[in-house]
Amino acid sequence: MGVGSGNWSVDAALKYQHEMRETPGVGKLLPGQQTESLATLDLSFLWVSSENIDFKLMLRNATDESAIVSHRPFGARPNLPRMVLGEVRYRL
Repeated sequence: MGVGSGNWSVDAALKYQHEMRETPGVGKLLPGQQTESLATLDLSFLWVSSENIDFKLMLRNATDESAIVSHRPFGARPNLPRMVLGEVRYRL
């Protein structure tokens, strides 16, 4: 979802991943053999300063949610932590 006007815009993306099995099979999920459910919110802010230059600021996982996204092949691994990214685009 986003909103913008003229030379700026703000966007938000809500991403949800349900818990899932990590090993083949059917039936009940076993502890330690599944990932956790995870909802994250990403935000981005764009400002177009001129015809040739854009500035973008992105905030990934804005709420800093934490979950195990995989156990295989080398043990438990968390999702991406909160991260701020900047981007400057120049068009020739």
